[in-house]
Amino acid sequence: GFQRFLRDFPSTSLAPNAHYWIGESYFSLKDYGHAMQAFQRVVSEFPRSEKVPPALFKLGLAAMETGDASGARKHLKRVIEEFSTSDEAKLAKNKLAEIR
Repeated sequence: GFQRFLRDFPSTSLAPNAHYWIGESYFSLKDYGHAMQAFQRVVSEFPRSEKVPPALFKLGLAAMETGDASGARKHLKRVIEEFSTSDEAKLAKNKLAEIR
């Protein structure tokens, strides 16, 4: 449904949300490669979106799931540094402590 929405309304202000939820859907299916692609689109194509902090956090989690500890640290640190007041920054600090 989100993909159809993006096809029909590619320039809507809700596009970052749709990409984010596509990523969440793939993540829940443990399809981390596609999840990461969707989350990365949010970050790179919609840098001012409110979905960037959660997308970066989920990029970190997906990297952890695929065994990429370095990539996980990179994304989680970025959440903390760039979005320090976000809820995801607090979660990222906890996850970073787990992978050190």
